[in-house]
Amino acid sequence: MTGLKKKVRVLIVEDSAFMRKVLHDIIAADPAMEVAGQAKDGREGVSLAGSLQPDVITMDINMPRLDGLGATELIMTQKSAAHRDCEFGIARRHRQHFARAGARRCGFCAQADERY
Repeated sequence: MTGLKKKVRVLIVEDSAFMRKVLHDIIAADPAMEVAGQAKDGREGVSLAGSLQPDVITMDINMPRLDGLGATELIMTQKSAAHRDCEFGIARRHRQHFARAGARRCGFCAQADERY
């Protein structure tokens, strides 16, 4: 199958079932992307990030058991050097926190309650 590009594999880490579904549908609608997995909290996200090795992780901030910042820090410290290029999709207002947590490459998205 020459000429076919590898799909971008995305891990969704979000405690809201509704938002997981919304993100899943957005990602699934893009032929260049696929949902590699979904986690309901930060601890599950850390575990799945290690086993699935996604290209991109969408990370919620406020979650039970382990918040998004703590999960990001664990993911970045546990990842092998070969897989430290994982990108994180986060809300723009939290970019400085994720940078401190070790997320080197972040994409930012505005939330409904954010002002530009």
